[in-house]
Amino acid sequence: MSDNTTSSPIKLLLVVSIPTGRESIQKHLNALSEHQSTEGRSIEIVAVAYNKRSAYQELKSYEPDLVILDLMLPNMRSIEIAAYISTLNPEIKIIAMSPEDTPHEELMLCLQAGVLGYFTEEAKTEHVLRAIDRVLCGKKSLPEEATYDVLQQAASDLVISRKEKRTQFLSALIGLVPLAGILAAFISFLWREYWGQIGVRVGDLGVDSSKRVVELFISILLLVGMIGPLLYINSWLDAIEERFGKLKKWIYASRAKPGLKRALYARKTQWIVFACMLLMISMPLNFTGGKILTIVIGVIFAAALLANMAGFAQALPTVFHLSKSSTRWVYTILGGIFTLLILALSVEVFLRGPDLRHDGVHGFVVKKALDVSARPAMFYDLDGKHPPLGALYLGGNADLYVLYDPNTESVRMIPVGSTRVEIIDEVPVLDDGKD
Repeated sequence: MSDNTTSSPIKLLLVVSIPTGRESIQKHLNALSEHQSTEGRSIEIVAVAYNKRSAYQELKSYEPDLVILDLMLPNMRSIEIAAYISTLNPEIKIIAMSPEDTPHEELMLCLQAGVLGYFTEEAKTEHVLRAIDRVLCGKKSLPEEATYDVLQQAASDLVISRKEKRTQFLSALIGLVPLAGILAAFISFLWREYWGQIGVRVGDLGVDSSKRVVELFISILLLVGMIGPLLYINSWLDAIEERFGKLKKWIYASRAKPGLKRALYARKTQWIVFACMLLMISMPLNFTGGKILTIVIGVIFAAALLANMAGFAQALPTVFHLSKSSTRWVYTILGGIFTLLILALSVEVFLRGPDLRHDGVHGFVVKKALDVSARPAMFYDLDGKHPPLGALYLGGNADLYVLYDPNTESVRMIPVGSTRVEIIDEVPVLDDGKD
């Protein structure tokens, strides 16, 4: 069967425009019919199509091995046909025929659709045959001079594209302003619902909803400050390996066992070691008063992530570059984390409500994300008219303290001017709720 396949002619389908494309290929027809490929097979022109519909019909009728596709079919039909052929049968080789002044947009889109190369209408016959032989072997065939001109033409579009990306990036940043307003309204709503379940009005607490939004963004920046560097570890390891190429030789020259050597050089092992080092630095900072530094790191990496997502990685130092696949992955992960954070916050507010105990407020998301506090304190009446009261201080205004008594599970308000406050570790537990 292989002998029959080798000796059988290569079936060629021409897809050209009328009359320009037909005239351009006419001078090569005799040479194509007499030419033999590098495998010793002749080329047989089985059909000629002049539009998309006839091209599709001929493709199904003859199942050609090679298609010469006129790049200048009307309405960019060449790109549609190339994509159709690549989907129909990837084994069919496609080579494009282009005018001398090759249109860079059509050519680049055709190459993306599956065309392996092209020749110009003014190319000599021997150059056309050489290009066809390369394409039949599955290789690329791009004439140097014409391709150089195409790249020069495309460069101006890239400049425009970068300007458009910059405009889109700025538009996205401006779009964050109304988004922040929506978020502020949502957080304010959650605040009211959270405290309203125990009968406390937000106005009585002196709470500023915008401050809650700021605190939520700070929490996000703290998260990015700790997790953000982990997203760049692979990029940093690639840079280290490129800079210190002798690392692999040093590992394999050591006296360690072969299994250990492979483990030491494995990317997963290096990633884990690097990640542990970063977390050992960032987590203590976050929990020992170094939050400002973590927030600064979060701002830097948040800006770097936005720049990568907007296609401005080249404007950043190489240590902040991410691959396109990594950028999509990071975008998905961070979007998922933010969505889960909002969902968890909503669930805790509506289903669980305030969890106020003798030592203060408890909660998984609300306490951290919104900086909710309820400090245990003793309140003493300066006039001596009322006995000392142990309660949780929720907030207040210039006139009144808003308190929650965990013993009676009730809210009280007492005057500011006639009360002395002493912060304690825990509200005393009273069995009967009486002093």
